[in-house]
Amino acid sequence: MNFAYLAQLALLLICWTVLYEIVRYRALRGLGQRLRKSTHDYMRRHQIDLNRWKFASKAFIREELLADREITEMIIAEVHAKGLAIDDVQETVETYIEEIVPSFSPLSYYRLAFPVARAVLHLLYSVVVDRATMERQHSLRPKCKACTVYVMNHRSNADYVLVAYALAESVSISYAVGEWARVWPLEHLFKSFGSYFVRRNFRDPLYHKVLEKYVQLLSRQGVTQGIFIEGGLSRDGRFRDPKIGLLDYILQVRRELGIDHDLIFLPVGINFDRVLEDENLLAEARGAKEARGIGARLWSLGSVTVRLAKSAVVNAARALSGNISRYGYASAAFGDPVSLHAYVSERGLDLGALPAAERKAEVKKFADHLMTRIALVVPVTPVPLVATALLEMAGAADAAGGGGADGLVLGREALLARVRELRADWEGRGARIVMGHEFEKLREVREKLDAERAVRTAELHDVEARMLDTDEARRTVRIALDVLGRRGLVREEEAGAGGASVRLLGGARTREILGYYANSLLPFAPAPPKAGAPQPLGAKAGP
Repeated sequence: MNFAYLAQLALLLICWTVLYEIVRYRALRGLGQRLRKSTHDYMRRHQIDLNRWKFASKAFIREELLADREITEMIIAEVHAKGLAIDDVQETVETYIEEIVPSFSPLSYYRLAFPVARAVLHLLYSVVVDRATMERQHSLRPKCKACTVYVMNHRSNADYVLVAYALAESVSISYAVGEWARVWPLEHLFKSFGSYFVRRNFRDPLYHKVLEKYVQLLSRQGVTQGIFIEGGLSRDGRFRDPKIGLLDYILQVRRELGIDHDLIFLPVGINFDRVLEDENLLAEARGAKEARGIGARLWSLGSVTVRLAKSAVVNAARALSGNISRYGYASAAFGDPVSLHAYVSERGLDLGALPAAERKAEVKKFADHLMTRIALVVPVTPVPLVATALLEMAGAADAAGGGGADGLVLGREALLARVRELRADWEGRGARIVMGHEFEKLREVREKLDAERAVRTAELHDVEARMLDTDEARRTVRIALDVLGRRGLVREEEAGAGGASVRLLGGARTREILGYYANSLLPFAPAPPKAGAPQPLGAKAGP
């Protein structure tokens, strides 16, 4: 009796398990099909043209790299030089290939990464993307076959998210990502987004040959790539010297591609009103050792994740009451395309024919040229602009013996006047002044004023234009002081005998942080060229 009962129970469990697996399989397959269909609909709706090579299987790429003549020669040389078994060396190469090569998934990119990036970015920042200029620059690209490489300055680890978000409706980028993201689950996520990993300061020539051949494989197939040309985050806000390793790999491809192909480099300028890692980066600039190893990466990732999650949850709650409090602006702007074909033709260069040392010297010059072009489009967001003015005024007050026991006190109206002057100066030199949704009404008034220029006297037009300049500067100061005030760096004080004022708090730490943000506006070139009436960033604030 007991045996029969147990048999019936076992049969029942088996039936339930089979039924559960069938339902689960059907549900997951149905969900997967719906997600894939929505992904394809999204790509079709936005006319996103993905390079077919991004879908190449990892096994195929592995065989391509293992069959490469130069990699094979290096394997044999390694065997002879170190007396190793050829299987051991080949296994090392296969380990490198497994580490570097991604497995792109449109489903992950467009249905996981993009919605999450959009939600997180808009909870943390007011996002302003120079979309109109981006679209115009795309139209300027040559009609011949070309490999496009986006070259960017590197302010924050959030740069990856910001630029991918900005370009999501036109293209997906294969990024070169540092070792910081080689932790679970980020490693698998980034690989599914099409990113490949790069070891920094790793000296094994065999590793670099595998990386070189993979990057060149992408370039030959016309896969759109993204490179942070500084090679790492800015420690003090200034541009770092460019790293030419990946750039050199890409440029070497041009000789074998022929004149029908071109390599197009699109400069991207990035700036933030708050870089979450700023104090850690400044500590490293002062000489603190950069944390290394898996433990340090996990700790750093965890601390940033907790901070992001806390800010996102707080702002999500505040959004329900319409009282959201962000970290100011996050902005990306795009410069004119740089054609390698045009660059080398103008200078009479044949990079492929040069010896290695001379070629690398020319690649360094080209990298400097790209850095200059990036510097010209770094967005001018409120905090860096106001930080510049605050430091100038603080320096003048120090020289005059000003200040107080609780911190240096600066006149708010004087700050407003200096910010207005700086805005006008940078705008006159072609800078991208960032103005988001807070400036919409002022932008409408300015457009109306410009449209009525012909029916107004020049004097009246100038008066109204100056009033608008003052209103825009006042709003810029308000946004910046709000961000800085919530960090305990400044405090606005009520009007007294000398008028409203701003008090700098925190002593040397405050000035160091202000300097970090002001340094982002130091042009890489002596002065940007004049560009007639540039449009402020903000007319379109992202998808």
